[in-house]
Amino acid sequence: MDEKKRRRLMRVFRVIAVILAAAMILGIIFQYAI
Repeated sequence: MDEKKRRRLMRVFRVIAVILAAAMILGIIFQYAI
């Protein structure tokens, strides 16, 4: 596995982690709102 592919994978993982964190925060906010 070359460097370019690994760097792109790390970026994709970071984006997924950010989306998951945002979804969890939104879920907590909705739980408190309801």
